Amino acid sequence: MARVAKPCSAGENIGQTFQFVRSGNAQLGFVAYSQLKALPDAGGSQWLPDQNSYTPIRQQAVL
Repeated sequence: MARVAKPCSAGENIGQTFQFVRSGNAQLGFVAYSQLKALPDAGGSQWLPDQNSYTPIRQQAVL
């Protein structure tokens, strides 16, 4: 198994984390699936967790 060469870092939010990964300043990262779908030519790889392995977050909005 290959090792990650760079030290770990954490983004302030999911947007910043995506920028780290997209720019190459991070070798890998946990980013939003919607960010990956918005850039179909982004390259790289993705892993989607089994939906039975976690409890979904129920979100609501009121306008």
